[in-house]
Amino acid sequence: QMKVGLLPALLGFLFLNLTSLFLVADLRRPDRFMLLILKGRMESWLVKGAYVLLGAVGLSAIWGIAAVSGRTWTPNAWHAVGLAAVLAGGAAAGYTAFLFGQARGRAFWQSPVLLPHLVIQAVVAGCAALAIGYSLIHEVSPGSSLVLGARVLALGKLMLIGLVVNGLMVMGELSSHSNEDARLASKWISEGPGSKVLFWGVFVLGHIVPIVGLTLGLMVPEQGAASTLFAIPLAGGASLVGLFLWDDLYVRAGQVPALS
Repeated sequence: QMKVGLLPALLGFLFLNLTSLFLVADLRRPDRFMLLILKGRMESWLVKGAYVLLGAVGLSAIWGIAAVSGRTWTPNAWHAVGLAAVLAGGAAAGYTAFLFGQARGRAFWQSPVLLPHLVIQAVVAGCAALAIGYSLIHEVSPGSSLVLGARVLALGKLMLIGLVVNGLMVMGELSSHSNEDARLASKWISEGPGSKVLFWGVFVLGHIVPIVGLTLGLMVPEQGAASTLFAIPLAGGASLVGLFLWDDLYVRAGQVPALS
């Protein structure tokens, strides 16, 4: 908590709840959501995913309450909370791969790369959101520039690695085809209606721009330098747009081949 502050718990709590609300609203009968929790079939990844999200929300709430209340925890306790948060975050991001895997008729979504890809996306998105958040806090409270600069710098390094890996995984998703339907979906993204968004939105805006921005920002030696606190959050914003565009393409492409 001393190293990362309250912001991760707040962002996690906010966006996990927002995700849960979207999932409930997307159900055919949102009013029967509690039946999914209390009487759902555990073979379904829709049910398992609901439990994963609830667990992650609860963990972020515990983290936030403990931080706000000023309760003194031992380093081991905070390490345990941090490890649990990493595992819960990975599970909340990755369970969608198993949910998509149940849609057997959508061959493009059966990619073996999807699970690690979702986790890497979560790493990039988390780093980007935190870098933006810490920089906004710095604007409100400039006196803590050294601490915030160190956090933004660390996030920038991790984001840079994540973006490189994510770019490779995007290419892997487009090249790992199990059958003709998957090839049609991939062609829709890379050569068809999705090709311009893929090139300009996903690769240029979502990868090249932030990678260049991060490289330049990380070259500045001072942790609290204004250029670092500007370049890294800006790169984070570009990467978030790129992630959104890729996920939109991915979901739409999987539904392009006809089921019959």
